[in-house]
Amino acid sequence: MGDFAACLETALSLDVGLVSFLGGEPTIWPHLDEAVELCTSRGVATDLTTNGSTLSPRRLQRLRDAGLDMLNISVDGPRSNARNRKAALGKPGLIAAIQALNREGRLRIRCNAVVSRYNVEDVTALMSIAGAIGLPMSIGYAVPRSRREFDPDIHFSEDAGAELDAFCAQVEAARSAGTQIIDPVAYFQGYRRFLAGERFWTCNYATNRGWINVDPYGYLRDCTKKMNRIEMRFVELTRAGIASLRARIARGVEECNPDCYSNCAFDGAYFSRHKMRLLSSGLLHLPWRGPSAIEMREMGTARNGDRFIFP
Repeated sequence: MGDFAACLETALSLDVGLVSFLGGEPTIWPHLDEAVELCTSRGVATDLTTNGSTLSPRRLQRLRDAGLDMLNISVDGPRSNARNRKAALGKPGLIAAIQALNREGRLRIRCNAVVSRYNVEDVTALMSIAGAIGLPMSIGYAVPRSRREFDPDIHFSEDAGAELDAFCAQVEAARSAGTQIIDPVAYFQGYRRFLAGERFWTCNYATNRGWINVDPYGYLRDCTKKMNRIEMRFVELTRAGIASLRARIARGVEECNPDCYSNCAFDGAYFSRHKMRLLSSGLLHLPWRGPSAIEMREMGTARNGDRFIFP
């Protein structure tokens, strides 16, 4: 916990306004609630992504009481099966607890799913459930780490046009029926262009709007997907060093971007160019009256103890 507190002090010196707890699985860290409480006490917004393996109504309440602002639950189907263990929404009482917390407004909850050739029906069912309970949902295509690792049983290929068209139609039908799907239409429609090798989007991870990722040992990482360690500790980062860090990450983006179609990376780049669409995406949670979401994103920091979330 001492290492985290030191990292938070560095983050505050760099005007960081949001701390995200990511995996592995962050809820198994024994100091998680304490870390969220510390961020809350310092006016820093918090976001947590979990696979839901430890979630229960009581655990949700603990996260809420610690001051967590946004919770993202990774779930790939409404129930567990041989190929899907991320099915937390099927846990007893969890949906009711999620609905209650979303109505209260202090902890905003969303879910994300990864769609592949073998779980289209499960993800389609999830879209229906999310719409029924008012749960914002994000959906990303399963993409191999490199084109050499392509698996035809999992990943959509260029000859899967009919499957892709059918899934895109299901996404739009769910959206029309009221499901709040965070990802823009451009993400789903662009997958064929990605498969064709077209470079039509650029990850903004290396820009001043991108994340700074820190591993459990306090070292910088180049990406939340690649997770390659940069031999520099976050507590050593200064304002003067950010430009060189971004330049280093940008060189890596040039290499990995052609093989990446992560929806979180795509969405970040897309919404940085389409700010008005960001406001209706479900990513923002502003439980207070103050500067606009765009103003807060431009500022990049919390002011006077106000709390906010931006992607």
